[in-house]
Amino acid sequence: MKKGFTLVELLGVIIIIIAIGLVTVPVVSFILDDSKGKAYDAQVKIIIASADNYVLDNIDNINKPIDYVSVEELQKGGYLEKKDVINSETNEKENGCVVIKFSKNKFKYTYNKKTCTEINKDNAPTITVSESVIKVEVGSSLDLSNINSKVSAKSHSGVDLEVGDPVITRNGKVVTSIDTSILGAKYILTYSVTDPSNELSGKNKIKVIINDTTSPIISVNGITDEQTISVKLNDRFSIPDAAVTDNSGENIECAISGSVNTEILGNYVITYKAVDSSGNEAEYKLNVNVIE
Repeated sequence: MKKGFTLVELLGVIIIIIAIGLVTVPVVSFILDDSKGKAYDAQVKIIIASADNYVLDNIDNINKPIDYVSVEELQKGGYLEKKDVINSETNEKENGCVVIKFSKNKFKYTYNKKTCTEINKDNAPTITVSESVIKVEVGSSLDLSNINSKVSAKSHSGVDLEVGDPVITRNGKVVTSIDTSILGAKYILTYSVTDPSNELSGKNKIKVIINDTTSPIISVNGITDEQTISVKLNDRFSIPDAAVTDNSGENIECAISGSVNTEILGNYVITYKAVDSSGNEAEYKLNVNVIE
């Protein structure tokens, strides 16, 4: 009959298993850490490549010889996918900053785990805007200098700095001007300034939205003011059409209510109503007197 393991033999097996674990666990841990480290290095390369694409698209907005762009800004601009901003080592969101340096006619990039604010907080100039969102009436004339007057800048030491015209973008693309004829259009005005004492830069933005707060204009018989007309008893009468104009340039239908009975003397009211796509309403009343 086969005997079972003795206590001494069992202890020996346990000791061997422990010894193997002591050797293999650190090796496995090292392999995993090394794999995560390589994955993070690859991630940093992706971030730097995205910064290079950002520079190519925003070349006129890059401060030389040094500028900064955050991982968050790269993601918002569509240069990084969401998965690329999750740290492969910690599984936490990456909030670092790419330092952009221009030297010998080319750009060089360095990734820093600190935020752009942390890197610049003590020495970078500050741009202040009195209004971060400005609404402009559709179809109106716009003087960019009026918006620029809402922007000011100071160096870290308190010296006033001159801020030039902004870089204007719409839907992420640089444009040369703001077109106020496009209802609902949104523009980003990016202002930047460089402190000549330390070559650090600062940025701030103003959003310009083209909206419509003006009611349509209704005219009947070429007249925009409320009017009264007379019709003789038993004469034929047709309700006149209305013309509607709006600063948005939209084609707006006019709703007409009311009627006129020319067989009965009296005063009748024809009401015209028009509403534009922004919800601005207009009402026009045509008074019709049926007389003998």
